[in-house]
Amino acid sequence: MPDDFSLEKCKNCKALNSYKHMKLLYEISNLLNSYEDIGKSIEKSLNLLKNEQYFERGALFVYEEENNYLSLFASVGLTSQQKKLAIYKLGEGATGLAAKAKEPVVIKNIHNNILYLNKLGTRNTSIISYVAVPIIKQNKLLGVVSANLSKESKVNFEEIISMLTIFGSLSISALNYRKKSRRKKRN
Repeated sequence: MPDDFSLEKCKNCKALNSYKHMKLLYEISNLLNSYEDIGKSIEKSLNLLKNEQYFERGALFVYEEENNYLSLFASVGLTSQQKKLAIYKLGEGATGLAAKAKEPVVIKNIHNNILYLNKLGTRNTSIISYVAVPIIKQNKLLGVVSANLSKESKVNFEEIISMLTIFGSLSISALNYRKKSRRKKRN
């Protein structure tokens, strides 16, 4: 009987966890539509993920096709100096590699992996992992969303990749919608 009980408890935990993820995505969706300034909306959404202990720092990079690099669009947990440094060529570091390969990159220990360039100067020893997830639509690179995870992060790598993938898609869709709306208003 105890085995059945623990199995049932595990199912309930998974259901509760799934509910929390869905509720969080609902809140993010609302935030992305709440502010006229899409950058502010995305940063508030990143902050929500940070507050729910998904990560310590997070960033959304937009792919600048004409220049062939990723530029920082929104972030949480970065200083103004770090924001100035947050530009990556395709293939550069874990962020650029995720963009070039169009596949998520997971670095379990940033302190001993050469793919983690530390361009932004992570000095916090509680930050231990890094995840970069490309945002792709119809096989076209649109950007990358990244996160630095600490020892206190409540999710595993599979969960953070799923959350960042959905978050990235929602954010880029909201950003593109706003750009199209502004172009229509000008014409």
